[in-house]
Amino acid sequence: MQDLIIEYKRALRESRKMYRLYKDTAEVNLTAEQINDKKIISSMISDIEFTLEWLQNGRQPAPAEVLTEETHIKGRFLLIRA
Repeated sequence: MQDLIIEYKRALRESRKMYRLYKDTAEVNLTAEQINDKKIISSMISDIEFTLEWLQNGRQPAPAEVLTEETHIKGRFLLIRA
């Protein structure tokens, strides 16, 4: 299991390096393909982080909690599970 965690951490490091290449460039200077790549890499990072948390804790991570604009506008401060 530790070998798997090490591989996921390595993949996370490499994914973050790739993302930084696009992050430092303004979106107006990126091609449509590069913008798509940036979104895919971002999604990969999220998936790897989720999996790593699951592997390290031995259970499914808790869902992220978000405050939507709609609940804020209505004066309600309810946390909506994403």
